[in-house]
Amino acid sequence: MLGEIEPNFERTIILPSTFEIEEPSVRQALARTKAKVYARERVSYEAIRHLCDAALTHDFALHFDYAPFAAATPSGSLNCYREDPDSARPWPEDNVDISRRCFELDQWLWTIAQHQTLRTDRAHVAIAAACMGRTVHYRSSGYFKLPAMVDYSLAGFANVHRDD
Repeated sequence: MLGEIEPNFERTIILPSTFEIEEPSVRQALARTKAKVYARERVSYEAIRHLCDAALTHDFALHFDYAPFAAATPSGSLNCYREDPDSARPWPEDNVDISRRCFELDQWLWTIAQHQTLRTDRAHVAIAAACMGRTVHYRSSGYFKLPAMVDYSLAGFANVHRDD
């Protein structure tokens, strides 16, 4: 869509994203764009920095105010692995893919806030839970995004643990 968007604006910015340049359409679009392109982890940044005007920054979810949710009294654990084509099955029997079952942000955040320990392969579940001070156990969903985001943005969080 960059080819359609850019001619209509003086400047175009691509907010922090993950990029898989092995996909020819992604590589070609980034090689042609004049946009400022932000990667949200080092793997993507290293892949795109020679293709376009690239920069590295944290995912915007890290700038959210989680304080009202962090104040909740958590208990128990929640398995919330993705149940979509990007999933690395098998899922635990008690799995709840909150990103597919919660239809409002508050519902999604309060679901996370109510649990002391979360197991996930979803980046934004890991970020939100970590920022709320919950214990996070994560595994890769089959590609580099979540481990790369944790390495870049959550490396200083003692409550985040890799389970792969």
